[in-house]
Amino acid sequence: MNLKVSLALLGWGICTLMPTLVVANPSNDPSVENWSRVLQQAKGQTVYFNAWGGSEPINRYIRWASEQVQTRYGVMVKQVKLTDTADAVHRIQTEFAADRKTDLGSIDLLWVNGENFKTLKQQHLLFGPWAEQIPNWRFVDMNKPVQTDFSVPTEGYESPWGTAQLTFLADRAVIQNPPRSAAEFLHFAEQHPGLVSYPKPPDFHGTTFLKQLLLSMVPDPALLQQPVMPETFAQVTKPLWDYLDQLHPYLWRQGKTFPASAEEMHRMLANRELALSLTFNPNEGANLIAAGQLPKTAYSFGWTKGTIGNVHFLAIPVNAKAKAGAMVFANFLLSPTAQQRKAYIKIWGDGSVLDQSKVPKKFRTASSVTVPGQLTEQVPVLAEPHASWVDDPLRCAITCLQQQELGTRYAIIALVLLVFCPLLPGLFWALIPVWDGIYWQHWWRDPQWFPALSVTLISSVVGTLGAFVLAMLIAMLLFPGRRWQQLQQRLPLFLSLPHVAFTVGFLFLIAPSGYFARLMAHVFDWITPPDWHTIHDANGWALAVVLALRESVFFLWMLFAILADSALSRQIMIGKTLGYSSSQCWLRILIPQIVPRLGWPFVAVLAYGLSVVDVALIIGPTTPPSLAVLTWQWLTDPASEKQAMGNISSVMLVILLLIIGGVGRLLWWVFSRIWPYPTGIRSEPRQITNSILQRLPAFVFLIFYLVLFMLGLWSFATSWFFPALWPDHLTVMHWQQTDFTPFWTTLWLGLAACFISLPLVLCWLEWGIRRWNGLLYLPLILPALPLMSAQYQVLLHWRLDGTILGLVWSHLIWVFPYMLLTLVGPYQAFDQRYLLIARMLRHSAWMGCLRVKWPMLLIPILNSLAVGFSVSLAQYLPTLFAGGGRYDTVTTEAVALSAGGNSQVLAIQAFLQFILPFLAFSLAAFLPKGLRPYRRGRP
Repeated sequence: MNLKVSLALLGWGICTLMPTLVVANPSNDPSVENWSRVLQQAKGQTVYFNAWGGSEPINRYIRWASEQVQTRYGVMVKQVKLTDTADAVHRIQTEFAADRKTDLGSIDLLWVNGENFKTLKQQHLLFGPWAEQIPNWRFVDMNKPVQTDFSVPTEGYESPWGTAQLTFLADRAVIQNPPRSAAEFLHFAEQHPGLVSYPKPPDFHGTTFLKQLLLSMVPDPALLQQPVMPETFAQVTKPLWDYLDQLHPYLWRQGKTFPASAEEMHRMLANRELALSLTFNPNEGANLIAAGQLPKTAYSFGWTKGTIGNVHFLAIPVNAKAKAGAMVFANFLLSPTAQQRKAYIKIWGDGSVLDQSKVPKKFRTASSVTVPGQLTEQVPVLAEPHASWVDDPLRCAITCLQQQELGTRYAIIALVLLVFCPLLPGLFWALIPVWDGIYWQHWWRDPQWFPALSVTLISSVVGTLGAFVLAMLIAMLLFPGRRWQQLQQRLPLFLSLPHVAFTVGFLFLIAPSGYFARLMAHVFDWITPPDWHTIHDANGWALAVVLALRESVFFLWMLFAILADSALSRQIMIGKTLGYSSSQCWLRILIPQIVPRLGWPFVAVLAYGLSVVDVALIIGPTTPPSLAVLTWQWLTDPASEKQAMGNISSVMLVILLLIIGGVGRLLWWVFSRIWPYPTGIRSEPRQITNSILQRLPAFVFLIFYLVLFMLGLWSFATSWFFPALWPDHLTVMHWQQTDFTPFWTTLWLGLAACFISLPLVLCWLEWGIRRWNGLLYLPLILPALPLMSAQYQVLLHWRLDGTILGLVWSHLIWVFPYMLLTLVGPYQAFDQRYLLIARMLRHSAWMGCLRVKWPMLLIPILNSLAVGFSVSLAQYLPTLFAGGGRYDTVTTEAVALSAGGNSQVLAIQAFLQFILPFLAFSLAAFLPKGLRPYRRGRP
């Protein structure tokens, strides 16, 4: 390659990957006193509204409000769907710490709960006061607690936009007289063991339930309205812990694990796995019945002496970019039009914060109309305890409940370094707290990490070994032969099923109310789901099974590349000719050659199992969670101490990988020394006759087909309750209501990452330094969490988080190594004599690759693109953090919706997650056949 081409290539890389300089504009905060000026400033702004995204009705309402504001005021609102508000709070804190203090934040408006509001207000991270000066404040009902949040005065830093109250749900066909006090609740649990539970703290609903119990047991509830006194905390809360000691043995799964969310409890109530559920929306029961997610016999009720109620608020971060637009949107949400629509059961059913006597008559909410499932009784509203009661003392107590050419070579090296080298300062910034011994002491004393470590060891080691053994058994049964070739044709279908989509479909099969249980229910006449610990089991076996099944496809894919070596086929044929049985040929000849080649793929699968978060959130244990999920929770916790503990856990994941990898390498070394070479003693050349083993490949592939079938069926289902084998009706309504924005975001993001990586990979393989490949593979063989944390720190300091450039770069870190790993084998196997002939015909090295070598490697290149696209699609945490929550993909959408209760919408997003990689692998398989007639040799 000549110097001009080298300089052009280097310039292209700099323009594509080099972070741009961002210059902070001086603060220009709008003055709410001049509302016409605010409207003028807001016009044309884009407001990033961070709100919980687990409810499709809420998401639809926010989309409607966004359209209204854009039409009326010219303000574009984009919802950033959160699974936990703490993620957004952590982002605000981290941005502010990274000197993003003036109009440079990624969050413009936040649906914030009381605890996080207290944290943000104490740290002076909120813009204001503004809420009590916006025009629609005049309609607010001042008799509601609209000026305090979590017993903390709002002082104009928050705008109310809805009311909530703890409400319980039951099924009249099962329970006629529900418990209406803490004492009755305990008695009810004793009479119905295994049918009562609550969400795992620190889930908001679970924490609220514990506060409700505490309010019921304190002799003087007014005591809880005062700040907590550390010296009296144990005495005041002792009745609560004594009560829980009595309650837990009668809970679902004896209180050893908990439902992950209130939405999961709703599903369990619908399938009669639980007798009670809870919510913080008195109208949610009616919404669930209308959506077909609860039977029509479901109803809502409260406790006789009242339940906790509050108002939910909106806040603007101090470093928000679009403060004027955020105030305009908050003002519209407080308008009579928006509040009336929000109060409709069919829309959302959220309570209004407006004084009905102040609003025009046409906007007054009709209170006399009721629908099935709605809370119709008058339940007294109890005030929230003071915020300090759920700060560190109570949180600690709750935690106890959870357990060639020089110029070209330099140019290529520079381009690749632009992708990977920014991780180095990011790792330094992320690991600064690790050097402080006090944080290690906090981490060591935390009761969660050791149980989480045991869960992680079971799920990752068993899952990796299970996947390896499964793939090897299938290869031994099918290779060589026609069935092996048939499997090779079907493998792209299985590879294109992402982990999250496979997990969701597998959940529909094995859950206590899943399809397998429904089949058995019709055999044994069950009317309620069995008490199977098939999901969220305390030891992580379900997570291990999912990893074993899904990763076995990855090992099979690697085995196809290894067994394509004709020498191995000849060796097994010669072995059989010499009288060795098929099993002897495999055990004595092939396996000693195959296992060393699978070393790095084995480490990659193990690293994924150690650090997987999205799959573990869906099907893994909850009490305690896996170490990766616990690390993620700590990293996103608003408390700096927890964040430091998260960084320490990230380091521990790497250490754990090194230990397990070292032990595995030692065991293989010992095995290779004591395992003898073929002795010349032949066994009978018989085939494996075990009928179960012979059917193993068909059984594994059947599971994948069933997963796809369940995803498709649930996406078209209406009501479908246990033990029915078929939905009541099939409809396309859910597909028609689906927001396809995440689909298109996933498409362009995956294509951008792949088509930036492809020229880099090809040039690196041609002119790069081969011995550096091991360094480039590090993102594949290291746990993802520490790398993700380093990425986020880099983007924050360069002010690229929430930008397209930063988001694409975050994906390149994983897409590039996978594409390199996919292409390195075919590239090394290429016959270099073709390139030599091209040079003899006076082609340059560059043109020889462009017109000879790379066209001949078209199939591996297309396969590499398909793999890179699938890897980009599967990125959950990098998309969430690097994108600043602004870019929803099908993966982030599926994980967010897994916390909700709508199985149909979840199935649609999981199915969309499968469609994209399936199309990519299909194109990689069939495109070369279509191009073959048009390929012509040219001099």
